[in-house]
Amino acid sequence: MERNEKILFIATMVLGLYFLYRLIDQAQIMVHFPFDVTNDISSYLAQLYFLDVCGYHSFCPYWYNGFTTFVQTAPGWYFFAYPLYKMFNNVQVAAYLSIVLIYAIAWGVIKYYGGWFKFSQTQRNAIFLFFFANAIAIGNHLRRGRPHELLAWVAFLTIAYIALYYKDHKIDKKFYWIIPAFAVAIITYQSIAILSAVVLLSLFITCKERVKITLAGLCSILLTSFWTLPFIKNVRATRLGSGIEAKSEYIPLYTNIQSYNVYTHIALIVIPLLLFAAFWYYKKYTNKNTTFFYPILIINFLILRRYLPPFLIIFYNLHDIEYY
Repeated sequence: MERNEKILFIATMVLGLYFLYRLIDQAQIMVHFPFDVTNDISSYLAQLYFLDVCGYHSFCPYWYNGFTTFVQTAPGWYFFAYPLYKMFNNVQVAAYLSIVLIYAIAWGVIKYYGGWFKFSQTQRNAIFLFFFANAIAIGNHLRRGRPHELLAWVAFLTIAYIALYYKDHKIDKKFYWIIPAFAVAIITYQSIAILSAVVLLSLFITCKERVKITLAGLCSILLTSFWTLPFIKNVRATRLGSGIEAKSEYIPLYTNIQSYNVYTHIALIVIPLLLFAAFWYYKKYTNKNTTFFYPILIINFLILRRYLPPFLIIFYNLHDIEYY
């Protein structure tokens, strides 16, 4: 084992042990309902229960004055966890087991597609842990309890692997696994679906087989139309609709530093700079086509400048409507 591989192996061992500790610690949710203030999972547990007792797109009287289920809330994770709920008849057990299952699927995705790029097993383990066991991911997916976002990131990873591979290869039948992956992203977490669409756009402008890419994207949209059409029809009644309509020009992000955690501001500077540095390194030391990364770099530049075009305000407003 080379020196760099040994260092990576040690890092993955340390991070892997921490990840297992947090995952086992989170198992308490199966017996103790999360009444703590800082959590999102309690809302998702309730909506999983509503899916069972009220149904899909049905009036549910158990929340405030009642509401129609899953008109605004993306139903992907709830469909995924529902068989577990029916099996164990306990929303807490179903939610936790769904998280464990999603992590297992994520590891399988990275292991399988990592083989396409000839990554070693240590490198594949590192990708899994750096992506899903970093401090932000642990805080969001486990501590706060956001299994729907976790599931959508797995779909995004699948799309990213496929797109990165086929930007330099001729499209074959394996490419079309991107259809169910994009469909899962769309009906699970809308902002990640938009990021996935950016990756598809990158592939579209890089690859010559644009008809196949377009058809794949349209198939995903068609598969999810049972939910997206009612969602779009009712979007004006949400904070998303009002937020987009209220903005007609570029919007400054986090202009008042006192209103947000200082670490958020640091991340908004450091992460875009790291991405530009990674792109520079990739462009300098490889002979591969870099056109694929241009849409991503444009968004990265806008974030670094603390400005977003109006359509990207959806990243923030979608977070506000996911509970309803």
